[in-house]
Amino acid sequence: MGLDNGVDLRIKDREAFGELKTPVQKLIFTDTEDYEVFYWRKCWNVRNKILESFLQARDGESCDLSLDDLNRLCALLEEMYDPAIWDEAWNDGLTIWNAEEILDHYQETLAVAKELCKELLTKPEGSYRLFFYDSY
Repeated sequence: MGLDNGVDLRIKDREAFGELKTPVQKLIFTDTEDYEVFYWRKCWNVRNKILESFLQARDGESCDLSLDDLNRLCALLEEMYDPAIWDEAWNDGLTIWNAEEILDHYQETLAVAKELCKELLTKPEGSYRLFFYDSY
């Protein structure tokens, strides 16, 4: 079961893509064209929901996402980031973080991802890649 997973944006054609206005975090150990949209550590509740909802990934694989997938993921996370739902997963051992420890940050990240979805509507599809990754 993956310990680290998330969603990244990779700029494939900088000239066609242009500038990125949405303040997504740049990934630390990659080149300058990779951006972190979402990152979860030991949140099996999120990972499991993503895999069962719309991805066909197996442990250790990454899966391409469409912009529609990212919008659907944002809607899914909006539901999951409800403190009561999150703490139910915490009580079931599906995450090591309770709502108080993590949700403020995750909700801020979700707001940025929603802005990114709007911005990507203005970008040529082939100029970027969105993908979900799973650590193993």
